[in-house]
Amino acid sequence: MKLHVFFVCLFFTTALYSQVNDSIYPVRGKKLFFYIDASLRQVTEEKFTVARPFQDGIAVASDKSSSGLFDPLLGLIDSKGNWITKAEFDVIGDFTDGVAPAKRKGKWGMITQDGRNSMPFNFDGVDKPQEYLVGVKEGYYWGFSDYFGNMKIAARHDAVTPFEQNRAMVRSGSRWYMIDPQGRQAIKGDWDFAQRFSEGVAAVKFTGGQWMFIDTSGKRALSLAFKDVRPFNEGRAAVLVDGYWGFIDHSGKEVVPTVYLKVSDFSEGFAAVQYKGKWGYVDRYGKVIVRAVYNQAEPFKHGLARVKDSAGRFHYIDKQGLIINSDR
Repeated sequence: MKLHVFFVCLFFTTALYSQVNDSIYPVRGKKLFFYIDASLRQVTEEKFTVARPFQDGIAVASDKSSSGLFDPLLGLIDSKGNWITKAEFDVIGDFTDGVAPAKRKGKWGMITQDGRNSMPFNFDGVDKPQEYLVGVKEGYYWGFSDYFGNMKIAARHDAVTPFEQNRAMVRSGSRWYMIDPQGRQAIKGDWDFAQRFSEGVAAVKFTGGQWMFIDTSGKRALSLAFKDVRPFNEGRAAVLVDGYWGFIDHSGKEVVPTVYLKVSDFSEGFAAVQYKGKWGYVDRYGKVIVRAVYNQAEPFKHGLARVKDSAGRFHYIDKQGLIINSDR
């Protein structure tokens, strides 16, 4: 009963935060960072040494300085710049299902969006939470626990990927294979290399071979194979052909031509692509939306993307490529 109550609370908390406008963006001031809203109005003080984009009404930030070889400690802020939890974490990952992996004083656990501990900080590593299971590391080995830190699959694997559709990939020794939420091998297949499941498929390969996509039953999902691939995202997977990257859809059709040196995953219908050393953006069908003129290009979030020009200045651009705001 307590488990169900907790998940209801997580859902309510996530829904509550999701109602807050996430169209708030970090901008570097003369010395530190502050946040602006979609109308370019400054909504927080210029006081942050680290300022990440907002997600579900909260952002990871810091008002601490670097200490020797260590990055500033991190905390959580609300959309007005108030601290939800003070900067005391070495690492805070992305939130999923209302929880995020975090590292404090050398140990890993998970926190909720209001800064409470979801999982005790007892682990040597924590992966992305998904489907109410999360990969956790004890010593040298990985297993899976629930969001409270209760072990569900013993830590006996050398590597794991997050669960999707009740399937995860794990590596024991040199071999990768597929497991179910009880830790049982789901099919007989095993591979030299495997990626996580995403949108119902995962990429696998044998040494010396090429990557191919399989479904959760282990059957080959596409007839094509590739030198290198990345997991599907927004219906598109990046593939490497003859040394250049492009994208395919779930049928295997090339929808973005393989002409780019580097690409990012799709976000809000657009992907950053590198052409002749510069970055721009294409849409889901390969149409160039923003010409490749930038030294750096980040994913779109809430309609804007952060880019860096040849002079080293950062700007926010909209989906037409127009500069909306620049660092001071």
